[in-house]
Amino acid sequence: KAALQTSDAKFYAPPITAQRLREFQVPPQRLVVAKVGDSVRLPGAEVEFLMCYDDTAVRTGDSRELLPYEEACVSFLFKTSAGNILFLGDTWYNDAYIRLGRDYDIDVAIFDMGFNAPGATDKMTPYDCARLGQALRAKVLIPDHYDNWVNCAGDPDLIINQFERIVRENTPEI
Repeated sequence: KAALQTSDAKFYAPPITAQRLREFQVPPQRLVVAKVGDSVRLPGAEVEFLMCYDDTAVRTGDSRELLPYEEACVSFLFKTSAGNILFLGDTWYNDAYIRLGRDYDIDVAIFDMGFNAPGATDKMTPYDCARLGQALRAKVLIPDHYDNWVNCAGDPDLIINQFERIVRENTPEI
């Protein structure tokens, strides 16, 4: 709600999230439903909406049934003159990401990484992050979610060191 009140920003969201944003009174002219396969042109970039395999998102909601990936989550591929940046959000590792690596030139991949606390599985391990980078054929990997270490278990320095070592030893081209 703060972004709605303090900026003129548009909100880009997959269908389920777009519905939630409507409940927060985001006006239709500021809401873009991000559908897999669509794209938008913004200053400095074309943004293509790609598949995302976030198994947390497909389990979120009122239904006991899994939601379709295309309805619950989306990846954002920013195509810029400096290179292509893929933002995957809170995804889990999924073997299907190899298709994105084959179909798109991905220079930078941004994704979540963390030590899951007991009972949680929403963050990828350093090993899964390295496998994701390899599947995507990315040149640079940027793990994120350093903002919520209180929801993680373990020492942040340890996970960073593990990730860097795994990438260096298994995929030195990244």
